[in-house]
Amino acid sequence: MQINNDIETHRLKEKIRALEKENKQLNEIIAVLPGHIYWKDRQGVLLGCNDEQAKDSGLKSRYHIRGLKEIDLISELAPETFRLREAANIENI
Repeated sequence: MQINNDIETHRLKEKIRALEKENKQLNEIIAVLPGHIYWKDRQGVLLGCNDEQAKDSGLKSRYHIRGLKEIDLISELAPETFRLREAANIENI
């Protein structure tokens, strides 16, 4: 039984490594795409963005956007407009 568990553990570790590699590759592609790309959860908390979005938001890197809300990045008047538009988009999902 221990041998089967060891084999299964090894297979799972290999799958995890493959998924981590794929995730890293996808993040690297998204990072350099042109335009402003960002994503957030349903509560409006930003989870990630590409390099251009980070730069234009005044962040040191794309990794600094995680956990922020758009109100942290844009003028005082614009957040409500974005929130309403995105709420409508989420409803259409």
